[in-house]
Amino acid sequence: MQPVRVKDIAYQQDSAQLFNGLRDLPEAIWLDSGKPRSLQGCFDIISACPDQLLETRGSATRVTDANGTSDSSEDPFQLARQLLEPMLAIEPCAEIPFVGGL
Repeated sequence: MQPVRVKDIAYQQDSAQLFNGLRDLPEAIWLDSGKPRSLQGCFDIISACPDQLLETRGSATRVTDANGTSDSSEDPFQLARQLLEPMLAIEPCAEIPFVGGL
């Protein structure tokens, strides 16, 4: 697992410019909070280059990480729990309600 890095970035109503800097990296994602159209959202999540990738089709899950690719017939939610377990020990930052995810 990579170390958690937090970088304060000046707020922008449109995170498209931030995402454009990462969009060509492997598995880049942008979860838009919907602001300013939505008053409920407060965090945009932008990520790329995951430590591991789970791809489930039917009863088979392909797990890809730095060591290569393997296939599993284990419950994909159990695999996800196993991946998230090391993150439970990370001390959360007061301003950020999460430090990682799946």
